[in-house]
Amino acid sequence: SHYHPELTGLAGGAYDVLRMSIATFLGKSDVVREQAASVQLRLEQSIKADGQTQLPVTLQMDTLAVSSELASRAGVDLWGYKTQSGGRLIDAVQALVTDANNKGQAPNVFDRTIKLAQRYAAKTQ
Repeated sequence: SHYHPELTGLAGGAYDVLRMSIATFLGKSDVVREQAASVQLRLEQSIKADGQTQLPVTLQMDTLAVSSELASRAGVDLWGYKTQSGGRLIDAVQALVTDANNKGQAPNVFDRTIKLAQRYAAKTQ
């Protein structure tokens, strides 16, 4: 079974992280930027203007957060990338935390995602 990187969902996100991690380790910024373009397509499909997402949230959001951190090292801002509908990943994380708090769920499931989002926010303020 041949893997198709255009897959959405967790398989596609895991592929993004794997490819970007290896490329970062090898110093291949061009490969990271190329894969970041694929992540942007996922964001276009997944994040609404109000930050709400159509993603299977827990693991998918984490793969997007890690991909965004890796992309930032190659000069690509996936956190702040604005989709055609006006949504941004950083807004999706905020909506995720707000939703978890409103439902009385512990947002600690998203600890790494939140920490990476906070790191981005601190850099941009």
